[in-house]
Amino acid sequence: MSKKILSLVLILIMIMTSGCSAGENIDLTEEQSNAIAQYSAYLIMKYDKNKLVNEKLLDMDDLQEIKEEEELANATPTPTEAPTPTPEPTKKPEKPSKGDKDKTETETLEPTKAADDSSEGNSSDAPSAPSITEYAKSLGEFFDGDFDIEYKSYSLNDSYTEGDYLTLQAPKNKKILILNFDIVNKSKKDQTILYNNNLIYSVLYKNGGYEGSEMTLLENGLLYINEKIKAGQSYRAVLMFYVSDAQKEYTFRATDGVSGKVYDIKIK
Repeated sequence: MSKKILSLVLILIMIMTSGCSAGENIDLTEEQSNAIAQYSAYLIMKYDKNKLVNEKLLDMDDLQEIKEEEELANATPTPTEAPTPTPEPTKKPEKPSKGDKDKTETETLEPTKAADDSSEGNSSDAPSAPSITEYAKSLGEFFDGDFDIEYKSYSLNDSYTEGDYLTLQAPKNKKILILNFDIVNKSKKDQTILYNNNLIYSVLYKNGGYEGSEMTLLENGLLYINEKIKAGQSYRAVLMFYVSDAQKEYTFRATDGVSGKVYDIKIK
């Protein structure tokens, strides 16, 4: 360490203890005393050529900056309280007039009525089945033109063959019921018999069950018939059903889905 620096430090210490002139002491505050001691130690460590001390001692300016940063960090800001909103006065409801009262009641009732309508379960797309209103005298009444449709016979088998290529097999526990009809043109001119889209064909069981007609590729099927018949001539048409093997009695029924008129034929 330099002798000059060491001498300077000793002089500072002597000044602190003895004062600048004899008989007069300079009163130092605690902060001033700490500053002198801090600066003296700083100088000693700064000029230590032997580097016996590894730590760096801060001077007064550094200490002041650190102190200010700590005070700023520890300062707790006072939160600004949000102003309390002034409540708006409650507006007294006006008494409705007679016309307004009727309008309010109408608006309340209309949704309830719509809910009641939807609970019925019926719509225009799915009308309920019509009840029987009248029995037709003949099957020909359901077709346009002057035709007489006569039931001729039936067959009940496990399979059905039409021509040389078409063979149908009955499902398990069922048989194929074929009903044969003769369509007679009673007029004196040729007529085309066209199927009735509202006509429903079914076979009724004695126990209350039933079977609907099967849609087949038969050329002479009555279900979708579209055939020109000469005057006074007849044409053989058929309907096919898959019926229960356990049932022995059947009733054929044709029902007009619009008018509800029906025509029944006992098969056995």
